[in-house]
Amino acid sequence: MDKITIHASGLRNFGDSGGASFYLITSPSLTDEFSIENGYKYQKSYIVSYAGGIGLAQFIQEKIPVHTHILVILPDTYVKSPAPEALGKQRKLAVMACSSTPSSIEAIRHFLSVAEKTDPDAQEQTARHFFYRGSQAKQLYFIDNDYQTCATFNHLSDALSWHEQLGKLDWGEQQLLPSGEISVLPVNVFGQDINSAFSLDGELALRGYPVLHSGTPSYCPSDQQRIFHALTSMKEHALIATVNAGVISRLTATSPHCQPAADILRSMFDVDSRYRNLLEIGFGINTELTLFEGNSAMNEVYGNRQGVVHFGLGLIPYTQYHLDLLCPGTSVLDEQKNPVLSTTPATTYAQPGQMQTP
Repeated sequence: MDKITIHASGLRNFGDSGGASFYLITSPSLTDEFSIENGYKYQKSYIVSYAGGIGLAQFIQEKIPVHTHILVILPDTYVKSPAPEALGKQRKLAVMACSSTPSSIEAIRHFLSVAEKTDPDAQEQTARHFFYRGSQAKQLYFIDNDYQTCATFNHLSDALSWHEQLGKLDWGEQQLLPSGEISVLPVNVFGQDINSAFSLDGELALRGYPVLHSGTPSYCPSDQQRIFHALTSMKEHALIATVNAGVISRLTATSPHCQPAADILRSMFDVDSRYRNLLEIGFGINTELTLFEGNSAMNEVYGNRQGVVHFGLGLIPYTQYHLDLLCPGTSVLDEQKNPVLSTTPATTYAQPGQMQTP
């Protein structure tokens, strides 16, 4: 099979090179699988092998010079985000999320092509629209018209932490690639209190595409695949989740076809009751992404045409798995039934209110 060509200048999330060199850090077994086409932005590029032994942050500090743009593709290594001091003010870092789920060469090829099509400026505009409309709304409403479900979310609470994985990188910054996600988590989870939950109440129609991440503790890949396979039964038929203060109190299958998903989720609740807590709400806005078949972490930023909300259960490393349930049929509206999540926003905005990005 042909090598994967990385069109370095096509990865617009890195922004202008300013004379920087381009570095790919990848597994020893994959160094011969890639070639780099520098394009107009880079005079020099390098492929560097990383076999572990030391942390990625230390590796970058010791092996990668300053004034570089770095792409990390390590399907066999769970990558923790390096501390800011590891990058300093003269490195930019993009990481493909390809280790928490199985990632074949073809998956990597697919998502690199998505990354090269991604427009970071358009994503920044979508995020400005989202935060502006959100700041004007008293509550957000998650509505599925097919199943007549509605849940309300107090998104202006000070107990929330908002994050973005989108737009162009500045020096010293890092993000996941392909980009295209806005997410919110309870502040307390960063203090390891994953019994926290959102101020979210009502019913959610969980119908769509699962992504089942696994962390670093010992596990059987066959178990991850078995759980994922059961969850795929919710692609066509919804599970109705009754949510009280961010905790799933009841789960109902709307069809026998999605009963396997209900059964496996209840099993996860029984093994670790913290899986009942909604710990993340994500908003995928990458409209260039075509879903890759199977369990792939990089599907998470899927934005379809108008943005896609997903709900997260569990939090690595405190739970074995983190489950994202992508729900393309769920609309995100304000109290006037106007869409808050839209990838075709207006171009001018007033100053945002309480809903703040980091």
